[in-house]
Amino acid sequence: MPLKKILELYRPEQQQQPNWVDTWKDCFADAGVDLSERLGREHLSECCRANETFVDVEHLLQQLKERSFRLGLLSNATGPGDIFQQDLESRGLAQYYDAVVWSCDIGYRKPYHAAFNIALQKLQANAATTLMVGDSEIADIQGARQLGMDTALVCNAFHSNSEAEYQESPQQRYNDVLAITDQRL
Repeated sequence: MPLKKILELYRPEQQQQPNWVDTWKDCFADAGVDLSERLGREHLSECCRANETFVDVEHLLQQLKERSFRLGLLSNATGPGDIFQQDLESRGLAQYYDAVVWSCDIGYRKPYHAAFNIALQKLQANAATTLMVGDSEIADIQGARQLGMDTALVCNAFHSNSEAEYQESPQQRYNDVLAITDQRL
């Protein structure tokens, strides 16, 4: 898929989730072949499997659950939601979440408020008492702040222009998130 088409999928002002079938049709057409959903699903599954799970993530999720936090996952994802869900389950992480929301399943993308509202509703939580931890200043931090959520940006370096209340480094994610949540208890 040409870079221009990929960038069109992820505009900050975008509210609607692109239809993954249409996206895949375009990709296959650019390659000069008809859409093969089977091949597309296999490719996406392999792309998911190729991603690494950060070493401390499962332990962090376990610690948060032990502290009685309700955890939700809200992810912008283009493709069949069942593939992303299967990947989450195969990594052993799905068990920690009280709600999982894939943008491809709800039709809205972060930073649009409707995506956050659906996740909050599934969590039975309100924005004022929710902490959004994410790695995108626009999609995660700005989107959550519009609803009044506290935010924590996972970043490799300090961003002086970030709207996030907290910033955490990937190397210190475990300790940083636990320290933030301890303040909120």
